[in-house]
Amino acid sequence: MLRFKPVEIGDRDVLSRYLHLPEMYDCENSFVNFFLWQEAYQIEYTLFRGALIIREGKRGDNYFRVPLGLQKEDYPALVEELQCFAGGKVRFGGVCENQMDLVRDLFPGTEFVFDRDNSDYVYLQSELCAFAGRKFHGQKNHLNAFYRSHSDVAYEVIDSANRDECLDFALEWCDERSAKDTTIGDEKLALQKAFRYYDELGLRGGALRFEGKIQAMSVGDKFLADAADLHFEKARTGVRGLYVAMCQAFARNAWGDVKYLNREEDMGLPGLRSAKEMLQPAFIWKKYIGVVP
Repeated sequence: MLRFKPVEIGDRDVLSRYLHLPEMYDCENSFVNFFLWQEAYQIEYTLFRGALIIREGKRGDNYFRVPLGLQKEDYPALVEELQCFAGGKVRFGGVCENQMDLVRDLFPGTEFVFDRDNSDYVYLQSELCAFAGRKFHGQKNHLNAFYRSHSDVAYEVIDSANRDECLDFALEWCDERSAKDTTIGDEKLALQKAFRYYDELGLRGGALRFEGKIQAMSVGDKFLADAADLHFEKARTGVRGLYVAMCQAFARNAWGDVKYLNREEDMGLPGLRSAKEMLQPAFIWKKYIGVVP
């Protein structure tokens, strides 16, 4: 019987042997994401004959991630174990297109449903730094308006001197929205974990200060040799161009050593989807739900 355990900070070396695969631009191909959101999504893992098996059980919605490092001779044994654990109702979540054949080999006849809400927006770092050309005309207008109105704005790297202030700003941002968003508590917990384990997780962060206060902040990590993942981005409401300014400043200052920036999914929220589309992604990293017959 498979025995799963929660993802903890001490598991980083074990899980990282299987994650951070080249040209796997899925933001969840990352120990940081699994660790930060462990409580919210009830993320657990086990090793089966040298392969990594991850399951999520958010609010009773139990499904598995595609096994990593599995040898072909172990397929039948794992199928039996997964069916036993799941009571015969096996589902896979976060399946990338380059993982579909493995799932089909394990469970012939599996049907895949495109999970648009949880697919990742991946951008060229160089484009977010510059916002050049006609396709970014709208962003340039917002940026110009922002900097005309805030001549005292300064970019700060998040470090020991301002880390508490940045966390307080982000938590306040969450509190302002908690009455309308029942999931905001999950994000607060992930934020607190990120700042508590900031150095251990190798996070990078930046903030914009004007009018004497932190007014926007971003935190992410480099999860591939050529890609970084933006985990959190918060900005004061009602300031035209502030989100665009934070996006550009962070891309310019934190990610000079990558080609791509993964700004994660839109969760099916219309406003967030529109904002991410307007930033002109280089591609959408598509994910699917695999339903085993």
